Amino acid sequence: MLFKIINKIKQKVKKNQFKENLKKEKRKIFVDTSIKKSEFFKRKKQITFNLPKLQNNYIKDNLKFLYFGLASIFFILFIISLFTPIFSVKKINITLYDKQENLIDLNIAYDSVNYYRGKNNIFLDKNEIKEQLINYQKNIDRIEINKTFFPSELNIKLWSSKALFYTVINWKKYVITENWVFVYTNSIIKDLKEIKVSLPDQNEHFLEYKKILKDDYLKKIIKLRDDIEQNILWLKIKNIYYFVKEREVHFDVNNDVKLIFDLNVEIDEQLKKLIVFNKEHLNLMKSTVINYIDLRVLNKIFYCENEFIWSCKNNLKLIYDLYE
Repeated sequence: MLFKIINKIKQKVKKNQFKENLKKEKRKIFVDTSIKKSEFFKRKKQITFNLPKLQNNYIKDNLKFLYFGLASIFFILFIISLFTPIFSVKKINITLYDKQENLIDLNIAYDSVNYYRGKNNIFLDKNEIKEQLINYQKNIDRIEINKTFFPSELNIKLWSSKALFYTVINWKKYVITENWVFVYTNSIIKDLKEIKVSLPDQNEHFLEYKKILKDDYLKKIIKLRDDIEQNILWLKIKNIYYFVKEREVHFDVNNDVKLIFDLNVEIDEQLKKLIVFNKEHLNLMKSTVINYIDLRVLNKIFYCENEFIWSCKNNLKLIYDLYE
């Protein structure tokens, strides 16, 4: 019995010795026995976490200086641009969009904005440039201005107000635009009706055109023309005569009838009489038996029929110098 107990104790001791030897061999192969386990994890922790933390703090501290440096550079460049020709206007390009009628003078347009050549492009006021262009040529109706900085240029597009009529005053030809501006021209004018003007006195041929065809009367002429053609669709105006002394306008229409209006009184009432007369006497209006229709007298219409055409024409010639 005792012998069995002694054998068991010997076997257990041998097993414990074998396990201990095995552990020692593993440590020699896989683990550096010079570094303790706790020290290994401490070093690992320092390598993994402490170094990035130090880097982030460094970047944050230096970003402030970076932002300040960039802001300083931009500020310096801005100041330099104010006192150097880097952004000064070196070229001005003007494009016209009324070439058919030549209502805008390109040379005058360049002269009106030449002041801005060499000025700092950044601070140029587009509205100021537009006002300058219109002051020189009042028929300019639309303006587009684009700036480019590299190269520093002004690109300008110009449109004129639409041409309505042309007229000859003091032997000079003018185009009259929708905004009541007279534009002197030497070009051939197509598809525009002429307003033939009768001056009050042969000795006053050098009256200024603005005094001859004032805006108020010009607007009435345009309104009458538009209203007549819109309300009497078959009727089209061929010729327009303006008599300065009498302040009257005469229209030649497509059936060779003259319509006579007085611009000194209410033109709407005269127009209404014509519209009513056209409805009630359409056949007569469309015929060629009438020489003229006089609408000047309040609440009355006078017209001259063909049987009196000779005396009617003579009367017109005596009163109005434009008729031969």
